[in-house]
Amino acid sequence: MPGDILIVDDDFFSAEFMRQSLAQLRSPVLVAPTARAAHDVLVRRPIDLVLLDATLPDASGFEVCHWLRQHSTDIAIMFVTGRADVEDRRRAFALGADDFLSKPFPLAELMTRVRATLRQRNEHLPHASIATLDLTRKMLTLPDKRAISLTPPIIDDCHENLLMESK
Repeated sequence: MPGDILIVDDDFFSAEFMRQSLAQLRSPVLVAPTARAAHDVLVRRPIDLVLLDATLPDASGFEVCHWLRQHSTDIAIMFVTGRADVEDRRRAFALGADDFLSKPFPLAELMTRVRATLRQRNEHLPHASIATLDLTRKMLTLPDKRAISLTPPIIDDCHENLLMESK
């Protein structure tokens, strides 16, 4: 399971339960008890998934979600909160949340939703590409699709290196 997970929850027991449970995904799991602590982590370290409580001591989870979406569309956001009314869910999704889970919840549901959210996130990220070398046409195509014509000495060197590596 790729990427780091950040739990933003001021309830120590809830955050610790999630942290220990998510450790089995073999992803680093960090905990921030406040919006400010979450911000400090997010500006220093790439995070793939934020598990976000709606009620924090220094800001609402909705404000954190809004800030996150203004600064990154790559981070998956899942509200995990004791707030469960329809208006809270609607607001979370309107601000860009990917999922919403109400406390209390079965551990199996948390794990399933985290896996699904990370999988969906990874499916929507652009896939990295590499440069392509066409020895016949003597062209190098870069990831941004620019083609570079290669001079004969460069091609000869590449061809010789490829031949030596295959022996």
